[in-house]
Amino acid sequence: MLYLAPPRELASLTQWERNRANAELYRRAGGQAELPEAARPGAARPSRDAVARSVQPENLDASELLTPAEIVLRTGQPVDFDVGTLTDLPRSPSYHGVHLRAVDHDESFDVSVRAWRDPPDGFDSVVATFNATLPGVALSDDVTNETWVADLETVRAVAFVDRPRRVAVLITCGLAQCVDISTTLILAKLAHDNLVRIGVDSDGDAAPVREPGPEDAVDQADPRDPAVPAGGEPTDSDGPSAAHHEAATGTAPAPDPAPAANDPTASTSGEPPSPGTPDPTASAAGDTPSPPGSSATPPSDTPAPPSDTEPATPSPPSTTRPSEPEPR
Repeated sequence: MLYLAPPRELASLTQWERNRANAELYRRAGGQAELPEAARPGAARPSRDAVARSVQPENLDASELLTPAEIVLRTGQPVDFDVGTLTDLPRSPSYHGVHLRAVDHDESFDVSVRAWRDPPDGFDSVVATFNATLPGVALSDDVTNETWVADLETVRAVAFVDRPRRVAVLITCGLAQCVDISTTLILAKLAHDNLVRIGVDSDGDAAPVREPGPEDAVDQADPRDPAVPAGGEPTDSDGPSAAHHEAATGTAPAPDPAPAANDPTASTSGEPPSPGTPDPTASAAGDTPSPPGSSATPPSDTPAPPSDTEPATPSPPSTTRPSEPEPR
């Protein structure tokens, strides 16, 4: 049972022995199998470079350089395309030929795109291919500083090499699809703009990340500012406003009890009146207090209890509207 179903720890330590034993038994039976290298714990592992070299890179995919919809939009020919692969050269990680065959139309409506990305032998062989395919064509700078433009008897063609970006492209367009060479140039420039789609880095450095400046700031009051209530206008209050209290606690503050008029014991030092004693400087409605000597409310039928203290001189009436009562 220990051999058939060993514990997990034992199985992980002896896996390399079982793999090698199985390979040896297979070879004794007449099979062809390479003996795996020992992978016991602590054995040397292959380097990262060796692993990278053993991984086969993916083949180049140039089908996104020019899509059927982009071609129809530029040429104005309402045709459908079947997208396939050209077989003149084998596809590889550095080359891909795309054939856009017009459905229910002859070859004069076809478009082909051939792309080379970082060829292992450099661009000399690619340039030789362009010169052989487009004989007698002088270089121009219509797309890059190495551009071939040819208006041939059966096709119109544009080829370019972008050495800084290590890529080359050849586009051929049928005479019925591209009515003039200018249309083919439009397709070539679009393919050059779409190089990033096939994993080609854009030329130049990446655009720097712009730090937010004063022009990006939102011009509005900070609701956490105790001196700025919800209306956005600062008040004369030194403490937190009612809006701040409600935003912080989720409940509205309890208003102070309205002071009664004619407080004979009110102090002029700014201290709050004693509990149960009226304030002579405040009216019942909260407006500007009445002048000294006048009653803000009708006299009560119940006489006030006598007080041993002399009434304080009331403060002169304020000309400004009092701020909201501070929460206690």
